Amino acid sequence: MATKLRQMHYEVPDLPYSKMRQVIAVSSLGHEKEVSLPPVVFPHYALFEGHDRFSRLPKREGRKFVPLHRESCGFSSPGELFTELGVREWFAPIQNTEESDGTRRYCVDKEATALPAFSLRVVGRRSVGKRTVFDLTVDSLHAFIAGTVAVHNCIGNSGPLAPEIEKAIKEKDIYAVAVLSGNRNFDGRIHPLVKGAFLMSPMLVVAFALAGRIDFDFASAPLGTGKDGRMIYLRDLWPTLDEVKKTVQASLSSDLYARRYAEAMKGDSRWEKLTSFDDEVYHWDDASTYIRNPPWFESSMSGSSKKDIAGARVLAVLEDKVTTDHISPAGTILIDSPAGAYLKEHGVGLLQMSTYGSRRGNHEVMVRGGFANIRLRNALAKGKEGGFTSHLPDGAVMSIYDASMKYAQEKVPLVVLAGKQYGAGSSRDWAAKAPRLLGVRAVIAESFERIHRSNLVAMGVLPLQFAEGQGVKQLGLTGEEVVDVSGIAAMTAPKDWVDVVARGKSGEKRFRVLVRVDNEVEMKYLESGGVLPYVFGRLNKSGH
Repeated sequence: MATKLRQMHYEVPDLPYSKMRQVIAVSSLGHEKEVSLPPVVFPHYALFEGHDRFSRLPKREGRKFVPLHRESCGFSSPGELFTELGVREWFAPIQNTEESDGTRRYCVDKEATALPAFSLRVVGRRSVGKRTVFDLTVDSLHAFIAGTVAVHNCIGNSGPLAPEIEKAIKEKDIYAVAVLSGNRNFDGRIHPLVKGAFLMSPMLVVAFALAGRIDFDFASAPLGTGKDGRMIYLRDLWPTLDEVKKTVQASLSSDLYARRYAEAMKGDSRWEKLTSFDDEVYHWDDASTYIRNPPWFESSMSGSSKKDIAGARVLAVLEDKVTTDHISPAGTILIDSPAGAYLKEHGVGLLQMSTYGSRRGNHEVMVRGGFANIRLRNALAKGKEGGFTSHLPDGAVMSIYDASMKYAQEKVPLVVLAGKQYGAGSSRDWAAKAPRLLGVRAVIAESFERIHRSNLVAMGVLPLQFAEGQGVKQLGLTGEEVVDVSGIAAMTAPKDWVDVVARGKSGEKRFRVLVRVDNEVEMKYLESGGVLPYVFGRLNKSGH
């Protein structure tokens, strides 16, 4: 319908919207079996028979047909939504044709001579605290630049791409990019198929949406043509600081915040129906795919990390500046990933996969997303980009999660080899938790980002630092070696040196590494197996 409306509007621009809809609907009747046409389930409703004005439509209580989408999802009407967003005045009011301004575009104005400038589409719904939040896309702009032309929040996930766009990116190996106004532009963070992303102001996001491509020179190339035939450039559209200030002053008021937060603690009907318990201990639901009882206090996780490492295999060999976004589970959960397979086995459908961030309370999901970033380059993955490695000694390439589970069955401890500035980035806690759950005992790197180093110790993972001038390449390590680390159990003070022996096909390599356990408190964490077992042990001793 939308495509045909657009085509007819171009051909007959003066034909009213309602007449166009009627002509197209009539042409569709009797052709329901044709694949190219959607079925007309309610012909009387599709044609608005006898109702060429809103005033002639039956009242709500007298209608025989109520749009199912309103009743099923509780989504506001367009007018209510625009009022809530503070943009209702952008659109012409619903009024008689004689009074309406045909130059203003509003999709509910049936006699408008211009089609809507854009339409909103609900792509997701979730509860945040006690409130229901809808994820929307602007259909006319969505997917202009790899599906991510929007003003996003902190995490910045874009939602799904159009199937034809996903297909083109995969088949042609397109380096797809996104532009966004947010604070997360890491590879694959906006969408798993979007390799690059650029942060910018909301106005520039809209400008790139109009341009439709990333390699656009706003200084010399026009964005379009005005009604008078004059070329329009970004400088013609960009508001002055005074215009911005006036708009802000006219749009924001204390009443807006008072109205929004007046019902901040109220939830929808589903929230109100949730059962609760008076117990002090949380009742874990084994069937939940969102929150599960974590294993941090189980015996397998709470033993001392101050032990030597024998017969370890290398899970990954990483280059310089591998960030926490490479390591931590983040972004959309793909259905063909280990986490997606787990959720599918537990009855979760494609549309409910959601993100790692929303399922961070389920360690089974999160561990499967460790080192799973699509841009991770692991020298053991034989050229395959993403969360892959080789299981040794057979050399079979598989997901890092599958390999770690296989090593666990074989009772083989794991280490990670890395370059400089290992762990830079913002995805903090799970960048240490995921390696711990994957069975990583130590990370041997040339240097560590300060906070991530501390988090590794807090999770019972040893940060070991190569001596100055040494590293994976300098020592000729391939990652196929069997690694022993001795001297850990004998440590009596922070920042001690321990011995490493790496035995491979080319022989045996010996070198010393610095244990980056930097203070006495961290030594206690190490002895307990991490900060959580340490605190739990102290509470037990105190009788709590």
